[in-house]
Amino acid sequence: MNGTLGEDIKYMLLYIQTFLKMHGFDTSFQDLFTFDISVFDIIVRFTAAAIMSAILAYIFNVVNKEKSNNFMMMQMFVLIAVAISGAMMIIGSNLARAFGLVGAVSIIRFRLSVKNPRDMAFVLITIIIGMASGLGYFSVAITVLIMGVIIALLMTWIMNYIKRKNSHRQNYEIKITFERHTTSREKIESEFKKIAISWDFKEFMESKGKRTLMYHVLVDDYNRMDELTKNIIHDDEKKITVTFRTIF
Repeated sequence: MNGTLGEDIKYMLLYIQTFLKMHGFDTSFQDLFTFDISVFDIIVRFTAAAIMSAILAYIFNVVNKEKSNNFMMMQMFVLIAVAISGAMMIIGSNLARAFGLVGAVSIIRFRLSVKNPRDMAFVLITIIIGMASGLGYFSVAITVLIMGVIIALLMTWIMNYIKRKNSHRQNYEIKITFERHTTSREKIESEFKKIAISWDFKEFMESKGKRTLMYHVLVDDYNRMDELTKNIIHDDEKKITVTFRTIF
């Protein structure tokens, strides 16, 4: 039985080799276990992949301070880069090795659950660093690392700036009650234009000679509502009343 299995494997390899040669690939399965990379080069490529992925992992931790599983993700980045670097050294430019590696790796069912698109981008950069390091393209790996770090830090700074800028923004429901001829909707909305970011007219009511206007107003600071109230009332506190409440 073993002889039969061995013959089957032999003929299968010969078939693949013939197929590859017919399509212009001059490769031999005798080269599957021969490498033209020195031990020193292997160490250098592994070290480069580990160092660059460790730097990327540190940046990942900086831009994801709010997450609890950062350490596990950081370890994963380094391991992925080193593993892919080794895989690329095994494959090299030998297509036969690529077929063999695919067959070996297909046995393993590997699942990576990455829900955040930004985390997925870091994983992709890690893979590229591992591939470039494994093939000895250190300039490509370094360039991808530098660009990835710059973009990640820049986008994080921009997002934090936007969050800080919008942190005091708040929606309010404002109710303005006034006697006829003391003010008008046009005058009130002209005050909104000076202070509010946006506003939305909601309701108009009239009863016993008094009118009530209701708006939803967005301001960039809660102190602006006091300023808006004073501008609407002017000196007619007895004839104009303004009340507001926060809308969540």
